[in-house]
Amino acid sequence: MLYETDFCTDLEAAEFRLHSSSVCGLYFFRKRKGGHHQAVVINQSGSESPAFYAYAVVSFLNHGYLYKELCVIDLITEIANDSGRGWTEIHSRKEAQEWGRSLVNALPGRFRELESSQLEELSANSAESRAAASKYVALLSGDVKRGEESKRIAGMPGVCQVPDAVDLYTRVVDTILQNQEVVDPGIDFSMLKPIESVEFMRRIQLVADFLFWRDFGGDVNRVE
Repeated sequence: MLYETDFCTDLEAAEFRLHSSSVCGLYFFRKRKGGHHQAVVINQSGSESPAFYAYAVVSFLNHGYLYKELCVIDLITEIANDSGRGWTEIHSRKEAQEWGRSLVNALPGRFRELESSQLEELSANSAESRAAASKYVALLSGDVKRGEESKRIAGMPGVCQVPDAVDLYTRVVDTILQNQEVVDPGIDFSMLKPIESVEFMRRIQLVADFLFWRDFGGDVNRVE
């Protein structure tokens, strides 16, 4: 992305870390109390007259993918020259630096607004899933059957949100299917498509997020 170095300098000075494996653009994050993350996503539209726009994100996931059932996303329009589209055309490094500083200055207020208005609801709606995911995490081990059912589910649309990490997701799904009677009695996830079951998908993504950071340090290039 154009001016990536300048944007990194601005966000890192504000204690945000660039995610190495995001598929959403430049994805910067920092951990907050309560188990959630604040994130900033910068994207570029066009190349001849490039326009840049940014989102503020509050999320219980941190593998660089914006899964709407575990995050809230808000376009930062107050820094935009084109408020209708929410973007700013940038033609020089100086303009990029000015936009980056404006972005950093807008973040405290934007995150206060998001956390005061939406975090409580997001936390309540996902509490059951996050509690179950913690139990599945405790049951993760190297002894995974990697059955055909787990591979099939891991390969379904929308499931593998970390690029090139089907094996990681297969292990997660396998762990859930092997232990669902203990953690989630009365639910048979093997009969559900994750894209049609919010509870199943949340559990998969939360456990995958833990595994992604514990075993690979958040680096997709290390996922085998």
